[in-house]
Amino acid sequence: MTDSPLLKSEDLIEPPVLRAMRRSVVGLLERRPGDARARVQLVRLHRALGDLEAAQEACTEYLRLHGANDEIRRFKYFLDEEPGAGSRVGIAGPAPFVRLANVLSPADQAAVWSLLEGASGALAPATVRWHGGEGVIGEIRHSLRMTCPERALDRLLPALRTAIEGRGLPEAFGLARPPSGSVESEVVCHMEGGHFGRHSDNAYGDSGRLLTCVYYLHRKPARFTGGDLLLHDAQSPEGPRSPIAFTRFAPDDNTALIFPADVGHEVTGVRSGVNDPLEGRVSINIWFHGPRVPDAAPS
Repeated sequence: MTDSPLLKSEDLIEPPVLRAMRRSVVGLLERRPGDARARVQLVRLHRALGDLEAAQEACTEYLRLHGANDEIRRFKYFLDEEPGAGSRVGIAGPAPFVRLANVLSPADQAAVWSLLEGASGALAPATVRWHGGEGVIGEIRHSLRMTCPERALDRLLPALRTAIEGRGLPEAFGLARPPSGSVESEVVCHMEGGHFGRHSDNAYGDSGRLLTCVYYLHRKPARFTGGDLLLHDAQSPEGPRSPIAFTRFAPDDNTALIFPADVGHEVTGVRSGVNDPLEGRVSINIWFHGPRVPDAAPS
């Protein structure tokens, strides 16, 4: 008999692998319902699969059976749309987020689609930025992008600003600086093979970006699969690192995801047989900037 091949780290984001692991943990809990570690793992697997309703139920069950656990409490607060309470539970664990549904009215979304169609000739290969340079690196980021038309932003920004103000962001995410009112934006289209490896939108701390908002819209029926956003946990430097430490969000039409701009995230591979970029996975990415930090005075 030969040994089974070891799982690679990249396998641990694949839904078939995660579903198999979840089945194993569920079986374990049927035999040992008091296993607290297995219940924590079940929550992690639910959220890694993007099954947030099941994750919420599993969090509630864990807290009922085992009492306080910072990772579980933190994530449940985010699910319950209490980001301020969640951000106060430790410095590590699930990344803060707010998810919005039914962001635009049908009329506003139709208007946005019309504006994107009119501007789609500006789409060009997306670049990545590194310290000291910027360029197209398809192995890291494979998509097309353009600046979002101003009139499309005029339709979208009021709903997003209302959500941000109503939830006390970014302070509720533990960020001290308020938004300055300045934003930047882009439209991104992923077709066959599209992806974006793990990155942060404020990796070097010099972009001014405070909050990231990703608004999803797609044609119906959807002509692509994949393209999930994985929002990676903040890892404690003292504690052990879990190999499954992220929350998955599907790019559902007319939803938006808001999170701190310095949180690590990635876009999983897209499968699509279409040639029109606007028939693939489409998102409007908006970054809300903080106030400009003054330059240090000369000594």
